[in-house]
Amino acid sequence: MIKKINAVNLNYLEEHADDFIAQGKASKEGDAIVIDVTELGYDKVLAKGKISKTFKISAPKFSASAISKIEKAGGKTEEV
Repeated sequence: MIKKINAVNLNYLEEHADDFIAQGKASKEGDAIVIDVTELGYDKVLAKGKISKTFKISAPKFSASAISKIEKAGGKTEEV
């Protein structure tokens, strides 16, 4: 059986970061926005779009280009 991957793009996380914080689905740690995408129903982070915010993102999987963009913006990734 093939498991369907539910992916989210970086531009979506950037556009909705403030909403996620207001809803308690993300938090601020200094200047960084801390998000566990599994709490949003996603299991992979993809690199579509540009990001200007600093993120600390936890996810089961990341595309290599998503990791690169997150780190270039001063953020961190954690595979869970």
